[in-house]
Amino acid sequence: MNAKNAKNAKNAKNAETTQVKNRAFGEKLERFEAEMAEGPYFAGEIFSMVDVVVAPLFRYFEVIDVEFRKAGSRARGGNMEIRHLRCFMAVAEELHFGRAAEKLHIEQSPLSRAIKELEEDLGTRLFDRTTRSTRLTRAGRIFLEQMPRIFTSLNQAVDSVKAVTAGYHGQLRVALSDGVAQSQLVALLAQCREEDPEVEIRLFEMPLAQQIKGLREDLYDVGLARSAAVGEGIIAEPVWCDQLVIAVPARHPLLVHKSIPLNDLLRYPLVICHPKVCEGCSKQIATLLRPANTEPIVAEEVTTNELMLALVAAGFGLGFTTEAQLNALRHPDVVPRRLAGKSSVITTYMLHSDSPPTGQLARFLERTRQSAGDTSASSSSEVIQ
Repeated sequence: MNAKNAKNAKNAKNAETTQVKNRAFGEKLERFEAEMAEGPYFAGEIFSMVDVVVAPLFRYFEVIDVEFRKAGSRARGGNMEIRHLRCFMAVAEELHFGRAAEKLHIEQSPLSRAIKELEEDLGTRLFDRTTRSTRLTRAGRIFLEQMPRIFTSLNQAVDSVKAVTAGYHGQLRVALSDGVAQSQLVALLAQCREEDPEVEIRLFEMPLAQQIKGLREDLYDVGLARSAAVGEGIIAEPVWCDQLVIAVPARHPLLVHKSIPLNDLLRYPLVICHPKVCEGCSKQIATLLRPANTEPIVAEEVTTNELMLALVAAGFGLGFTTEAQLNALRHPDVVPRRLAGKSSVITTYMLHSDSPPTGQLARFLERTRQSAGDTSASSSSEVIQ
């Protein structure tokens, strides 16, 4: 009985201590908000900006918890630190504790201890380790899948705070895929800086699949890509259309044509954009080539327009680009030609959530739509001879 009374007294004391700490924290928070309100920005701006990027982070941990429970783990939680995650990433990438320790510039002993602490905290093994090999367990593979998004959210949270301290009152995260047209993008960004100077615009380049996934998981606010195949929950608006041209090596036989027939084009090797890196652009070009019902001869797959033009100039094959890109990267040994028949264009789409946009995002979307009207009017008269 005495033991039970002692335990109850201890629990009451702990509860009282927690209440005191909470009150102290609340008082500190109130003082902090008052100080920030007197400065060049408001505490609410910091909290709202950070909340945008930190909220997904907590959802990732919820996903991890659900998946781990499915895998039968008994996670304790509460002691996980960023260093544990970095150690896990290093071992998962190297699948070797010695090489992972070298990569992190630490001894192997503290690395092994960090992994052990992480596994105890999660209540499950992340690695199957023998004297000969190290492999991820099922739980380890689930955990690894979440790591890139967790670190992206952490980095964005840090960037948001830095943006506020630098004088910005908001942040817009723009994802780019498929090498979107530089001229239109430059004009749009310049307009945003002029009309919304207090909003920091952060640009992120990535493959289309990663952009769509990031938009769904609230890692990005808006995206620009060359595909409308985005699935449910995301709207794809066509904004910019660029005239497609064939990049032809100087002194090539096809230069006898002012506009190249599709069947003649497909008799020669092609230098095309890599379908995984430039997924949207690749699909649009594949659609243009489909009527010929002929399998193209692929000489090389490249990830940049610059490399494509270099290989075309060297005679590796013919390439696809747009008038705007070719104007920006003029090459003396590359001659542009259009496809015969109806005009062929490459379309850039603006991707965003189907939920109603507000504030800075709504203004960005409207500016991009306006630029679509401006560029369509001007591009129709812009022809490369």
